[in-house]
Amino acid sequence: MDKTERLINLTAFLLDTTRPVTFEELGDTVYHDQPTGTKAQKNALHKMFERDKEELREMGIDIEVQKSEQTGEEGYVIPRDKYYLPHLDLEPEERVALTMVSRLFLGSGTPFSGPAHSALLKLAFEGGAADDAL
Repeated sequence: MDKTERLINLTAFLLDTTRPVTFEELGDTVYHDQPTGTKAQKNALHKMFERDKEELREMGIDIEVQKSEQTGEEGYVIPRDKYYLPHLDLEPEERVALTMVSRLFLGSGTPFSGPAHSALLKLAFEGGAADDAL
């Protein structure tokens, strides 16, 4: 599995769970294809996971450490309220204005082009004018 697929799988798995997931559980699921037989292999997997967490955080995906209410063990979660854009009730004129401004930033090479594209992708799931901008 390549890094991009691993990051997507990690994000999807942590968003899909309803409880904190331990590192061992991640090793059995997301990182199932990585060898963990020796102490050195387990350390390598832990370093890979730490790099993956850091890369996701740099992309704005916050991975938090929380204690499980059932077991008391520490585990990892991606808080949905910090990941997903809340539902926006935009008027048609607001959607058009947002689309027009976003098109100015997309591909412009400004510091805002990345966040503008990310916002349009999130709004695309809502439907409407944002779909046309993609």
